[in-house]
Amino acid sequence: MYCKSSFTSKNYPRRTSLVKRYHLVFPGLIVLGLILAILMISAISRAHVAYAKSDNVRVYQSVQIMPDDTIWDLAVQYSLPDEDPRLLVNQIISLNHLEDTTIVEGSYLIIPVQKSWYDLHQPQV
Repeated sequence: MYCKSSFTSKNYPRRTSLVKRYHLVFPGLIVLGLILAILMISAISRAHVAYAKSDNVRVYQSVQIMPDDTIWDLAVQYSLPDEDPRLLVNQIISLNHLEDTTIVEGSYLIIPVQKSWYDLHQPQV
């Protein structure tokens, strides 16, 4: 008894060979990888440009008090040209937990200093 199968090759979808699949998928993966690389590079460069163009960065510097130094003199010395030294005097008093503007020669004060991002990342010579 020979039974003819009702399933013929016409009923099944044609299988794509592995080589044909490779030729379809591989270019798609390359394009996807290139798109991701471009997006990452653009995001990094935008962040760097935005940070480089930003205003100065506030850093803190320890300064030893010399004879005849006053908080006002330090504020004038370390403030930006367009900055009111009175604001820096108040910040120095607050940062160092001083009760008034009296300072002692030889002691150290923490002073907020404005520096550009470029200056902070230059090698120290």
